[in-house]
Amino acid sequence: MASLHLVTECFADTAFVKALYVVKPEDIVNHAMNIGGVAKQLKDNDHLGYIDVGFVDNDKKNTPTYLDQFVTIEEISSVIFKHNTITNDYLFVLKPALEKFILLQLEEIGKSPQDFNLSNNFKEFVHKLKKSTIDKNNNYLDLLQILVAKQPTGILFIMSKLNELKEKI
Repeated sequence: MASLHLVTECFADTAFVKALYVVKPEDIVNHAMNIGGVAKQLKDNDHLGYIDVGFVDNDKKNTPTYLDQFVTIEEISSVIFKHNTITNDYLFVLKPALEKFILLQLEEIGKSPQDFNLSNNFKEFVHKLKKSTIDKNNNYLDLLQILVAKQPTGILFIMSKLNELKEKI
């Protein structure tokens, strides 16, 4: 069984990944601050015995060139799963960005941010998720727990791919 090195783009992504995947003591989760930081960590940090997995939004006009080396393995409506066959790194690309992705997943299960005492106003919702303390916001964490429990399409896809990677030798 492999250990995973998970690299996220923002604070909300970090909480998101920790909700979707039960992080084991042997796994590493790094918050990289932006898409460039994710690319740099994937490219530069070759953790022996780890499978490196990045999480980025598909809302950037200019992606780091390292991410251009990834090829799409599988794609569903809201997530692209990619692989770099040279470095054996993996990448999840949320379409278009985490905040909209979450709204689409909530819609699929008949919920809205307001059900979790979060704003239905998109700008306010995005602003809340950009805060560095979002990983301690019980409303957001409850929202993520419901998504994990109900497993809408995008959430189920990411969870299954992470579990597949974990089972790799």
